[in-house]
Amino acid sequence: MADSLEVEDVEAAAWYRRQAEEAGSISHWPDDADPECPDAEDAGVEVGVFSSSSGDLNPGGAGRTGDAAAAAEEVEYVMSSSSSGDLNLGGAGRVPLRMRPAPPGRLHLLLGCSIARDAGLGTRDEDDMILNLAVGGNTWQRAALRLHSDLQAWRKAATAFGLDPGTIVLWFSGNEAYDRRTGANLLVDAPRGPLEAVIRGVLYAVRAVAPTVVLGPLPRFWVDRMLPWEHTAAYRLDRKVKESAAEGEFVSLGKSFTTKMSKRHVVLDKARAWFRRDGVHLTREGYCKVAAVDTFPTWLRMDAWDA
Repeated sequence: MADSLEVEDVEAAAWYRRQAEEAGSISHWPDDADPECPDAEDAGVEVGVFSSSSGDLNPGGAGRTGDAAAAAEEVEYVMSSSSSGDLNLGGAGRVPLRMRPAPPGRLHLLLGCSIARDAGLGTRDEDDMILNLAVGGNTWQRAALRLHSDLQAWRKAATAFGLDPGTIVLWFSGNEAYDRRTGANLLVDAPRGPLEAVIRGVLYAVRAVAPTVVLGPLPRFWVDRMLPWEHTAAYRLDRKVKESAAEGEFVSLGKSFTTKMSKRHVVLDKARAWFRRDGVHLTREGYCKVAAVDTFPTWLRMDAWDA
């Protein structure tokens, strides 16, 4: 596997983009479309925010730098094969990620939307760091377009910091499921196929490179108040992602933001405390709710702050 990473990356990138283009689902996004964060920059930086277990490299976002990538521009990165089998993603004998700690001395990668960006995700191992390339307003479709460049930035950063590549964490909270202005469920009448193809393509590409954790979408309080979980747009997206994910790869989160009533789980008023005033982004209590989900990876640490 030593010299095949670049080839696999290119082939995977071409594959998922071709799938998405054929499905007709990545050709019509306006440049300024940003459902969660209208004034967010399109983070095209090579290296984003680094989070270590101590937090020293993530001082409220001040850790953004392009120097690490520039310093490693001419360095060829070679990923060695793992004797422990962590990179064997064939499925047979696969151990769920929650059941094993992340290996020490690794740089993990976080991709997602503003909810992922603001989560303050770190690792419980002092030798590990997380490269946070999450972008406000991000979706599975938009992530597909930038995935190859994000993977390249990750490899350059790992080389610059002298770390091995670790796990890729994906967290897209539901921007493609809710209308930006009205909050309407965009997946009710959506034809089956295009979005599923993009999700499968992205997961195929990252799985070819590293072990993967996929965190599920969340309901939106201002839209979903008093709705059963199964009637929310987040639930529809949750099912689509779960169908595409490998065993032990997907962590469903949305149901934890509901309360059981009779035979159903409903988004009640008590959920208000878990969301900021916009009813979309999470408070510190909301992030704690996510971290408390019993299948949330134990090697991840949540240090979110209120904005």
